[in-house]
Amino acid sequence: MILLNQINSNFFLMFNLLSVPLLIILLLNSNVKKYTVSLTSFFYITILGSNLIFLILQSDSINIILLILIVSFTSDSFAYLIGKKIGKSNLSIRFSKNKTWEGAIGGYIFGLLSCFICVYIFNFEKHLSILILTVFFLPIACQIGDIMGSILKRKINIKDFSQLLFSHGGFMDRLDSITVTALVFNLLFFWQ
Repeated sequence: MILLNQINSNFFLMFNLLSVPLLIILLLNSNVKKYTVSLTSFFYITILGSNLIFLILQSDSINIILLILIVSFTSDSFAYLIGKKIGKSNLSIRFSKNKTWEGAIGGYIFGLLSCFICVYIFNFEKHLSILILTVFFLPIACQIGDIMGSILKRKINIKDFSQLLFSHGGFMDRLDSITVTALVFNLLFFWQ
């Protein structure tokens, strides 16, 4: 059973390490075709699903998933709010004209604060050494996921994935940061 778990973990790690660069290449490809968008969407959903399933199988799964959701929502929301309120310097016109450096920094800071609060509340002290490293990278992963989602939306020429959440995109717009955050958490935390 231990050997099977190790094989599954190694396969999962290799899948993520191979899928993410392919996803980035597909997103940055300037020759957009219908199959490219479909393939990109497939990898996006597959990466999210496989990472969340892997997290669910862990002993602290509820706390880990809550950590990822809270950090993603906090980082996304504060990046949006701070960017709207005081944002002046565009992060990248090519990827998203509405993202600003001020919003990205604000999202990172509040994402970082939410990480520390979750670590304290969820009592993650047994993994504190690797968790400290993880905490600093999760808000960055949220930003990267959000930018990747923006690139995908720009490729298929839509503003928001849905209108489920008022004035800030939809629930699918949250999945872009959750996808990359779950991936980074798994890579940093479970393969130490």
